[in-house]
Amino acid sequence: MEKWTNLRGNLYPGDEFLTRERICVDFKNFDEYVNNEFYGDPRDKRLHIGLKPVPFIGNLKTASIYILTLNPGLNPSDYIQDETSEFKEIHANNLNQKGNEDYPFYLLNPRLCSHAGYNYWTKKLKAVIEKIKNGDKISWLEAQKKLSKKIAVLELIPYHSKIFRLDDKIIDQLSSVRDIKNHAKDKIVAKARDNKCLLIIIRSSKRWDIKPEENIIVYSNPEARSGSLGENSKGYKGIIKFLGYS
Repeated sequence: MEKWTNLRGNLYPGDEFLTRERICVDFKNFDEYVNNEFYGDPRDKRLHIGLKPVPFIGNLKTASIYILTLNPGLNPSDYIQDETSEFKEIHANNLNQKGNEDYPFYLLNPRLCSHAGYNYWTKKLKAVIEKIKNGDKISWLEAQKKLSKKIAVLELIPYHSKIFRLDDKIIDQLSSVRDIKNHAKDKIVAKARDNKCLLIIIRSSKRWDIKPEENIIVYSNPEARSGSLGENSKGYKGIIKFLGYS
C-alpha cells in the first residue's frame, strides 16, 4: 500500500498498460469530459483514468469497520471536485494516511457535501449514523464524525466508472488489484480473526477471494447487487453489534 504514498499521476505502478486499453479514457478536465461524444451515456463502461484514483478511504490502521467493494462510481461533478484545492489536499492526505483527523473517512466530511461520493456514502450509511446518533444521544454531525473515525472502505479497482464491465484478464494484470487484495488478506483478515475489527465485503466477493467467518461478512450475489447497509442488511446488523449498539 506504500506505493500509493509516492504516486506520480493517477495510475498505480504496474497499471500503466491501461493507457493502451480501449476500455479506458484519460480526460484531463471537466470540459474534455462533457465535450466528448459519450458524455451522458448511461451505458458508459469505460474506466476514467484521468480522475484521481480511490483505492481506499479512511485510516487503514485505526479503523474497526472495513467495507470492501468494487470500484468508485462516476458523476460529472467528479471532474469538478478533482480540481478543487480542498479536495486535492484531502485526497492526498488520505493516500498518505496522514491528516484528515476529524474525518478520516473523508466522504462523511460535510465540507464535501457537494461531492457525489458524499451523497452516496451518507445515504448508504444513513441507518448506521442514525443508530449512533440515537444510541449516544448526540447530533447527526457528531455521529457522522464518530463513524468517520471507525470506518474504512477499500476498492478492488481504484479507477472510476459509471458501469463496471472490465474483463477479468485485465483485472488479473492490475498491480493495484493484487496489492490491495494482499493487504486485505494479510492485514484486515488477521485483524478480524483477533476480534479487533469487522470486515464486510459488499461487492465482488469472488474477486476478493475471502470467505465468511466470525467478524467477516460476505454478501451473496443477490445482496451484492445493491450492497445495502440499510437496517435489514446483514452488514448493518454486523456493524451495530460490533460497535455495541445492538
